[in-house]
Amino acid sequence: MLACSHCINCSDRCFNDTGYCNGSCTNGFYGSDCNSTCPNNCYYRCDRITGECTNCKTHYYGVNCTESCSERCHDKYCNQSGICLSCKSPYYGDNCDKNCPSNCNAVAGCDRQTGECSYGCNYGFWGNYCENNCSDRCKSACQRHYGTCWGCKPGFGGSNCQFNCIAHCDSCSRNDTCYECSKGWFGEKCELRCPVNCRNSICSMFDGSCSCSKGWYGKDCNDTCIDNCDSCIDNTTCNVCSEGYYGRYCESSCPSNCTKCERSGEKCTRCNSGFFGDQCTCDVDQCFKHESGSHCVECKHPGWYPKIGGCCRCSDNCKGGHLNCDNTTGLCLDGCEPGYYGTHCVDKCSSHCIGNDTVCNSTTGVCPYGCEPDWYYSTCKYGCSLLTPHCSKCSQFKDNINNFEAAGCDECDSGFYKPILEKFCARCENCLNDECNGRTGRCLKGCKEGWYDNPYSLGTCDRRCDTSCIDGLCDPTNGTCIHGCKDGLTGDSCMLTCSSSCLNKTCDQFSGGCIKCNPGYYGHSCYFGCGNCLGGTCNQTTGICEDGCMDGHFGPRCSRLCNSCVDGKCDRQGGCTSGCVDGNFGRYCNESCSQCMGGKVRSKRCLYGGLYAWKIRKKLRCILSEKIV
Repeated sequence: MLACSHCINCSDRCFNDTGYCNGSCTNGFYGSDCNSTCPNNCYYRCDRITGECTNCKTHYYGVNCTESCSERCHDKYCNQSGICLSCKSPYYGDNCDKNCPSNCNAVAGCDRQTGECSYGCNYGFWGNYCENNCSDRCKSACQRHYGTCWGCKPGFGGSNCQFNCIAHCDSCSRNDTCYECSKGWFGEKCELRCPVNCRNSICSMFDGSCSCSKGWYGKDCNDTCIDNCDSCIDNTTCNVCSEGYYGRYCESSCPSNCTKCERSGEKCTRCNSGFFGDQCTCDVDQCFKHESGSHCVECKHPGWYPKIGGCCRCSDNCKGGHLNCDNTTGLCLDGCEPGYYGTHCVDKCSSHCIGNDTVCNSTTGVCPYGCEPDWYYSTCKYGCSLLTPHCSKCSQFKDNINNFEAAGCDECDSGFYKPILEKFCARCENCLNDECNGRTGRCLKGCKEGWYDNPYSLGTCDRRCDTSCIDGLCDPTNGTCIHGCKDGLTGDSCMLTCSSSCLNKTCDQFSGGCIKCNPGYYGHSCYFGCGNCLGGTCNQTTGICEDGCMDGHFGPRCSRLCNSCVDGKCDRQGGCTSGCVDGNFGRYCNESCSQCMGGKVRSKRCLYGGLYAWKIRKKLRCILSEKIV
């Protein structure tokens, strides 16, 4: 190596003959001639004389940076003494040589100094060191400091899921107060089964109403739709046909190999595997010769024509049958059979042409005499009620026939209304005389018997009178039971339970006050016990013990104790009948002899610092002593 090659900032010059550098060395070198290499892991420079590293590269420490930082250091960072700047999870301590508790959050780790799981526990554990198991009633995790469940498993309630919910209740606040019934149940106590045909067996906890399973309708889903119908509001029409069917009444089957088609039947939206095309009549296996990958140029059999992906069968509606077609294009050679139209004769004339379904133009399908009422477009194939039963006026999709399936209803038939953002008309079924506003569904003449209007439902009478109402009848404006509540219930809507202390569990419908109390109770709702009354009975209104008190008690309700009477015996007014216990005197034995000794002011009969005092005499009575001078 040339002398002075690593010498910089010389004040005069480098002595080439000796190699001595009177300046400084470039990074990575040291020595008088700057030709010695600093240790590998030095950060840029080392001591000019000794070669000791001034700073180390990342991940190293020590005099010559020969020591590697611990693998337990976060990102393997440590200071010049080898102490980790922070620890990698799951370690802690000055040297990151201790293991965090096993149930600390695996990603966040624990406190560097104490080892506490300050950043949370794994699911199922709680405590400073995550040493405690969450209750097995917790749905998943619990609060780290106190073990409070974040949520309960079905059937339990309370902050620690300590309550067992009543039968068929998934979520409760106390044993008998349910917030959410189990699947298939409803009612205040989850004691009623949802109608059997509710979708997924789920119904409203309030009144049991639900969305119906396929093929059923009605408030209780007990009525069947017409055949091949998945969703309806009565048994004369259908909102949604079952897969594989189409038509206003779902009376027609989709073409062969077509598993789902448009309501009009004009086009298949899903074919069986291996088939394609608007009518699913094209078959990938019918191609005899391909070119350019999947492009078919020749079919296996007559009566088929090639198309990208396979071959399509010529229409059976060609005059002379499907063999009477061009095997290259599929065009019918002699036109269509009556009732069909188009170049391939796959389209059927509408049955809603005025005249009959064979009078349409064989090329265009246009009905020459117009359409029956409620049907549109020149081919008379598109009607409001086809897509939306009970629709009397629909969007003008006839200006854009490709948007037919998306067409909506503007106005429904009498007795029906169009819910906001919904496609189908709904029946005014809970309205008196089935009369409601066609846009809002608000009942024009009130509710039918057995239904009432929820203040938030804008007059649609969508609440059923509670089953607790006698005869199931309630005020149609607020739900108050007209003929009262069934036994054991109270409240305007009969949704509250009478006190268990009410005789025969009967109470006033509106106030909740018991008609009579069970023996041993008194008060408006019979919540108070007769306590120490003789015989355990008292006046059910006032609670006064009319037959006297048990030994040791006195007062109108026998609520006071004869504490200072001998043997605890006193009369109804509290006067001791057998004398006073030691240290007391007076009719009620409520005067204390010891309090009066020395003239201390303790009662109205003692004068503070006065002229008189009391003394104790035999038989434990206090008497006035001589005058003190």
